[in-house]
Amino acid sequence: MTTVGSPAGGGSTGDRGPHDDIDVTYGRPGAWAAKHVLAVDGPVHETYLVGPRETDNSSRWRTKIGWPIFRLAQQ
Repeated sequence: MTTVGSPAGGGSTGDRGPHDDIDVTYGRPGAWAAKHVLAVDGPVHETYLVGPRETDNSSRWRTKIGWPIFRLAQQ
């Protein structure tokens, strides 16, 4: 998993493979945001880069999870 933050107030991470454990992928950026004094401001969203519409092979699925985040305090 790679978590990317941006000065514009967003972050994203990716999930590979079946969606059976996507909840774990959601939890990692939340923990990362809390550790870096950030908070979520708005709904988290998913973008299916490769999913069931493109292939039945779930090992090829790629999902981007976007987080609208902002800084709570100056570090």
